[in-house]
Amino acid sequence: MTNNRYLNSLYIENFRAFKRLEIKQLGQINLITGKNNVGKTCLLETIWLYASDGDPHVIQEILKNRGELENGIKSVKHFFHADSCLSKFETIDQKQGFYMGIDNIITSLIIANVPLSISKDGKINHPPPPDKINEIVYRKNLFRIARNDLTGTTTHQFVSSKGISHEKIVNLWKEVDFTDLEDDIKHALQVIEPNVRTVGLDVKTLAPTVRVGNKRWIISSLGGGMNRTFEMALALVNAKDGFLMIDEIENGLFYEVQPMIWNFIFEVAKRLNVQVFVTTHGKDAIEAFDEANREHEDVKGMMISLRHVNNKPGEVVGITFDTEEIEYMVDTDLEVR
Repeated sequence: MTNNRYLNSLYIENFRAFKRLEIKQLGQINLITGKNNVGKTCLLETIWLYASDGDPHVIQEILKNRGELENGIKSVKHFFHADSCLSKFETIDQKQGFYMGIDNIITSLIIANVPLSISKDGKINHPPPPDKINEIVYRKNLFRIARNDLTGTTTHQFVSSKGISHEKIVNLWKEVDFTDLEDDIKHALQVIEPNVRTVGLDVKTLAPTVRVGNKRWIISSLGGGMNRTFEMALALVNAKDGFLMIDEIENGLFYEVQPMIWNFIFEVAKRLNVQVFVTTHGKDAIEAFDEANREHEDVKGMMISLRHVNNKPGEVVGITFDTEEIEYMVDTDLEVR
């Protein structure tokens, strides 16, 4: 990949569920597994913040998705582990990433691309120059940037376990309408319904639709699998040269179609230069990922199993498995979640 923010490894400290998490090796396509409450979604959110340089819209969407946007700027306390006031996310090898800090009153959230520090009285020190810092405050129900001179965001798309909003679908479709990327989305939908001929938005309602044979259907009326596939495909083709995060990929998908969905992700991610991070807690998704990973030797696929460290609250390890290791564990029916 040529993305200069491509993640080969990562280290997280004091962010949400993680007191510490280190993953020493990542691929272009990454499947994240683990038990409930180990931090799979939290990991996706961290990468989302990294890709967006702490965009206040992303911050607001994360808090809203979790039902945490309830008391203005103080909502950002949810981003920090326990009573910490500083958190960091960085690559192990390159030491690039982002750093977050809040003061003891929580009047603002500071995001920087260089390390921050907290003084003894609980105030954030600002040793970096202004062009290294975002200061985000809360005004009129919106997070706003008081200073925004970071290097700029990287293309990024996030598909939650519940999907993406209608407004976002409309905006993303504008970017692919009347381009070759429409064909990618059509081909993804043909995994579920081979007779799909065209895909688009309804002129009046702007609802996503497909033509199957001679009849046009609203995609959501054709079942959860069609709708989920459309949203994931639309997000992927809009993530060129950047990052795609998908939470619980298996939602709505019958196990037999999952290998073909993964093949689509591998092929399009390679062509569009996208680094992909996907979570699952389903064995079917792991087996389907393994099948596609074997077929795409030119794309580095990795599986990361997140696991709590015994007797160390907040300590999580990311155990990595490459193609051969995943293949062995699937073939021998070993538990890898």
